[in-house]
Amino acid sequence: MNILIQKPPIWEEAHKHFEIDDARTIYTYGDTIYNPSNVIIDPDVLEHESVHVRQQANTEGGPRAWWRHYFDDMSFRIGQEAEAYGRQYWSFCRHEKDRNKQTRYLYMIAGFLGSKMYGVEIKNSEALALIKAMANMVKE
Repeated sequence: MNILIQKPPIWEEAHKHFEIDDARTIYTYGDTIYNPSNVIIDPDVLEHESVHVRQQANTEGGPRAWWRHYFDDMSFRIGQEAEAYGRQYWSFCRHEKDRNKQTRYLYMIAGFLGSKMYGVEIKNSEALALIKAMANMVKE
């Protein structure tokens, strides 16, 4: 994965659809992570973004088609993000064995999944279940 300190090709479109915190949001387009605010990217978040790289590579029409679908279809968006957050949680749990910290982390990322940032409306309990289910399906 490449990391560029610049705005992604879908910057304006993303801002039309979602409530984005520009100080901490990163974007994946193709095999590149766009990090316009130059935030520190944790290894677990890199795992999350690697899922989006794969998802986009496996989409007919590539990243442009994936993003169009992502913007237009909330169910698709939830599924794509749940898979990515599942990988992120799995990655976190591989190096953090404290179950209390794992639980706090899970609740934190479930809050992200159900936030206005993604324009989705799911309950926290639903987000928790989706992430845990996806984490259990991760293969190394």
